[in-house]
Order: sequence, then structure tokens, then C-alpha cells
Amino acid sequence: MVKYYAVFFIVGFESRNRSTEKILNLALYDGLKESDVDLLNCVLNNQQYKVIAINMNKSEGAVRNRLNKIYDAIGVLDRIGFLTTFTGFDVIFKPVEQPA
Repeated sequence: MVKYYAVFFIVGFESRNRSTEKILNLALYDGLKESDVDLLNCVLNNQQYKVIAINMNKSEGAVRNRLNKIYDAIGVLDRIGFLTTFTGFDVIFKPVEQPA
């Protein structure tokens, strides 16, 4: 009986861990592009906007404006809201195929 509960617990624990994979698919949001994945990953890595801009050869204002559009599209107010909501998520861009 104890073995049954142990196996049940382990199998249940494993299935819960697999099903709680956290993914933010930007393709599901209007107006977002594949290049936005890089921007959000930089934010998730706690890079400052200035550093992101230098690494991407853009102005800090351009980075800030694009990130604000992304935040609006995914339903958060700002960087803090994004980090609070999506820390631990994998950010991807995978278009969903429409059924024929």
C-alpha cells in the first residue's frame, strides 16, 4: 500500500512539473515581432535600457518606446509589471498554424 502511494506521488509530481512549463509566445499578440524576443530576454536578464540599446545599435529612446509597445500588447504596465508577471518564462515567437 505504501509503495502504491509513493509511486502515485512521484508520477503526479512529475506530470505537474511538465505541465507547468512557462512560455510566453509573442506570436499570439498582435503587432509583436520575432525580434521582440531578444528585447524581452534582455529585460528578463535585468539589463538596463541603455545597455540593451548599445548592444542592439539603437537609441535608448527607441528601445524604451518598443518595449512600452510590447508591454502594452501583452497586458502589463511597465518593466516592473513584466518582470513580476513573466520572470521564469521562456519567451518565444512561434506562429500558430490556423486550421484549413
